Amino acid sequence: MPVQLLLYSQENWFIEAIRHAGLDPTEFKREALTDSGYDLFGIVHEPTQSFFGTTPHYRFEDIGDHYLKWLSIRSPARERRFERLFGSQWLEVQSAFRDWLQFVEREHAQPDLWAQLAEAPALGRMRTDFADTGEFSREELGHIRKALAQLKEFLVQEATTQEQADFVVKRITYLEEAATRSGCRDWMNIAVGTLVSIGIELTMNGAAFNGLLAFASNALKDVPRLG
Repeated sequence: MPVQLLLYSQENWFIEAIRHAGLDPTEFKREALTDSGYDLFGIVHEPTQSFFGTTPHYRFEDIGDHYLKWLSIRSPARERRFERLFGSQWLEVQSAFRDWLQFVEREHAQPDLWAQLAEAPALGRMRTDFADTGEFSREELGHIRKALAQLKEFLVQEATTQEQADFVVKRITYLEEAATRSGCRDWMNIAVGTLVSIGIELTMNGAAFNGLLAFASNALKDVPRLG
């Protein structure tokens, strides 16, 4: 029979925390985890395979003395795929779990924009493997400015906050300036990366991002070397 690592009240608290976060408890399951040679009480978010684990039995040594501490692990973390945490109180575990739920929700809501970018037929001609590295002509720069003005207008309408709209304007302005000093291939690399960053900032779902790619491709069709 497995060792009972936590109190039943502590195990049940995790379910209440999931409900309080507005998430579906049926998407989570209890699962034994291990880390650093320790057995952990674990919770896995099945749709993403994200996990959180904890144990109160971590043996911490300090100047010859030994203490029992809480060891917790979580994936994802705030800025990395995996994180290991240590604490002396159950309250610290609770705080770490609440944060983890936010990270899971954040990552679960993110579309794989890079995969969509690679597969999007609407952007088939906006690839980054151009052999042409020459700078744009004056005529081409005129077409690019016109296309970017259309793209900016479209994206500002898609923005739901002033902060998002400001981000769009800033990124499109940067693209316009980059066209005057970059060759065709380099500029296309910049343009593709900019579209991805805008899609992320505007928290676009897959359909909306594909719409962005189609609009950008159509707007740039009149640029001689890109059409």
